[in-house]
Amino acid sequence: MLMRLHLESTARRSTSHSGSCCGRYLAGVGIILILLSLQVGIGSTAIQLVPWGVGFAQQQTTPTGLTNVAALVMGSAHNLVLQSNGTVVAWGYNSAGQCNVPFGLTNVIAIAAGGAHNLTVKADSTVVAWGAGATNSGYGQSTIPAGLSNVIAVAAGGEHSLALKADGTLVGWGRNNYGQGGAPAGLNNIVAIAAGLDHNLALKADGTVVAWGYHYYGQTNVPLGLVNVRSIAAGTYHSLALRSDGTVVAWGAGTTNSGFYPNYGQAAVPSDLAGIRAITVGRFHSVALRTNGTVVAWGDNYGGSTNLPWGLTNVVAIASGYQMNLAVTDGSPFFSSEPRGVVAYAGQSLNLNVAVEGLPPLHYQWQFAGTNIDGATDPWLFLPNVQLSDTGNYAVTVTNPYGTISGSLRLTVSNSPPIILTQPKSQLAGTWWDASFRVWATGSKPLYYQWRRDGANLLGADGPSLQ
Repeated sequence: MLMRLHLESTARRSTSHSGSCCGRYLAGVGIILILLSLQVGIGSTAIQLVPWGVGFAQQQTTPTGLTNVAALVMGSAHNLVLQSNGTVVAWGYNSAGQCNVPFGLTNVIAIAAGGAHNLTVKADSTVVAWGAGATNSGYGQSTIPAGLSNVIAVAAGGEHSLALKADGTLVGWGRNNYGQGGAPAGLNNIVAIAAGLDHNLALKADGTVVAWGYHYYGQTNVPLGLVNVRSIAAGTYHSLALRSDGTVVAWGAGTTNSGFYPNYGQAAVPSDLAGIRAITVGRFHSVALRTNGTVVAWGDNYGGSTNLPWGLTNVVAIASGYQMNLAVTDGSPFFSSEPRGVVAYAGQSLNLNVAVEGLPPLHYQWQFAGTNIDGATDPWLFLPNVQLSDTGNYAVTVTNPYGTISGSLRLTVSNSPPIILTQPKSQLAGTWWDASFRVWATGSKPLYYQWRRDGANLLGADGPSLQ
């Protein structure tokens, strides 16, 4: 049975929470963190990873055979997946060995991806880490504190790490120049954690949020009166909170969009945003998953990080990295670009095309005026020598074992006199040189050509080119 990934924003310690961020290892670029709150459920539905934005080092290429996904997080330029059998798969940029999963790592129940390191929680409540900071290089973010146990969740920051213990207390390690590698005195009753570049968020059992670490852009200034929070996400310099009523609150850099670093509107929540079930953040952008399976993104669009694939729906989980995002769908078909109408001239031959994503096998059936077209079962529909009678609405239905989608487009056929698109170009040639001329024309077929010289027809010169 295939594992279906369900993303639920909850505030329960029994839920596995993980964070990831973009690291300083990318030639001076900034760093981000994503909190992905996951609750795994087993079902009969497969999953598909849909990327958009700009990735690094094959980060957008899903490893072959990747199924039974239970959890997904993204780091700076690498991705980490927890499979339902308790094993982990990593791919993407491998500057510090962050994609080298330790041999024999099994029984994993939670994951987190940081700037260039990863954290996992095993079923025995111990933590395994690898990547930057595992040796003397880095800040020790992958060096687990001695005796650390009873861990239920982890979060990975730029160069620091956090672990949430079953008793609601927190342990931190790694870089600590702003206090991000530790925890405020007396902090307890924690149910979820998120680690940003150099700041952290903790969600308490009473639905309130505590923040600490680097605060220059106000990313640790939790809005007064913020309550009923069920999920949190920490980015480079901004923070998000998802409330139990499905609304989102943001603070830190990007509350306005000045177009200048680092204010790109990433903390300016769309005014009509509601019905949200999950949140995640990229470097300077934010992403939210609605309860209806659609996605909303806002903030910096460098690299297309907020340009959602057209028609993206049936999403069950989201994750964000530096300038890239991943959506986990239930595998059902969706149109990756909008079906567009076509205008043609009588006598032309053409293809009607649709772009569809979904798990194979995909089955197509084209219709004209509501009636199936015999043999029209490809992603394209070839129409030779179209006439005025071919004008009308064409529809295509695409199915696979996980769902069905239908779309339509209109073909408009008209009569047209010849239209010259590109005129022949004059040439300067010497004696005995070859010369050639060509004209590009359109209009209703057939088109007839006749070349002339000084007003007189040239015998046999009846094609679009003259040699």
